[in-house]
Amino acid sequence: MADARKPSKEEPKKDKQPKLGFCKKVTSSLLEDKDLTATITKTEKRAILVSSALIVLRIDEKSNMANVIEIGDYITQVNGVRITSKEHFYKEIKGVLAKGSPETITFHIRRPKWMIKTTSHGFEQVAEGYDYYTSLMVLLPGHVIGMNIRAYQNRVYVSSVQPRSLAARSIRIGDCIAGVDQTPCLSVKDCLNMMDFIMKKDKAVTLHLERPVSPEAVEVVKAALRARKNNMADHLLAPDACEIGRQQAEKIRAGNLPKPKLIMKKPNKKPAAGDSVKRHVKVEETASQIKIDSDPFNPIFLASLPQNRGEPSQPAKSGRSGDVGGIGNFDKQ
Repeated sequence: MADARKPSKEEPKKDKQPKLGFCKKVTSSLLEDKDLTATITKTEKRAILVSSALIVLRIDEKSNMANVIEIGDYITQVNGVRITSKEHFYKEIKGVLAKGSPETITFHIRRPKWMIKTTSHGFEQVAEGYDYYTSLMVLLPGHVIGMNIRAYQNRVYVSSVQPRSLAARSIRIGDCIAGVDQTPCLSVKDCLNMMDFIMKKDKAVTLHLERPVSPEAVEVVKAALRARKNNMADHLLAPDACEIGRQQAEKIRAGNLPKPKLIMKKPNKKPAAGDSVKRHVKVEETASQIKIDSDPFNPIFLASLPQNRGEPSQPAKSGRSGDVGGIGNFDKQ
């Protein structure tokens, strides 16, 4: 007697259809639709490498499509035909080339908005001299994030960016990563752990960036990137040193201290005939400059004061301040 709960014949397993496009985290607000046209030849039938999700992973730089298609584009249509799989895409390309060479081909793609300018990132008070952005990173096979970061005063800064990496699309040296998704970023360890966890989970991550644009803000970021972490030595004092310090403090409180020796001439003392007055301290009658100390981290207080005591001179503006060339790679110092 046959068991009705078991099928008499094994049903063939259906191939799982790969999901096309991006993950759910990359919503329509982070994408833009474009219609692109290019001319291809028979030698370019494999100029574009796409993933099973129809996302462009590699483009031949010598092909005509290198200036049209970008890595990370999601190809949805070829010459008006909706693409349903990776094999279907290459079949359509082959069909276009069968008509002749060269041939014009039209792509409909969905391109991520790698960087969106915002008014603030919501993690702290907005500062003057900075622009704020939301950066999108999508995990692509064969590509690395490609950036180094460092922390300074509970802020995480980008110190270098690898060319042609995921970070190179929207991140620049000197950017401050204020948050990863909706979580504030205060240390290098927290930032890396959050990015790694979210990338593995969602295949995409958003970074909230603070970018310096004014000359003063650029100097602040440069100082943060040049700063070196020194471990302060705070050793315990020996018992006898503590006792000596305690005894000296009691003498000071009791007033039992020797009278200090005068180092300057008394006004009412007249030198004897033939004696020369020798001063231990030389004091200029007039001085045009006064040496002061200030915080080197804040360049606003480092403006020079002219002799006529007029308005402070304005710092020279750099034509490239704020970009990669103006700041430089601080990992090689």
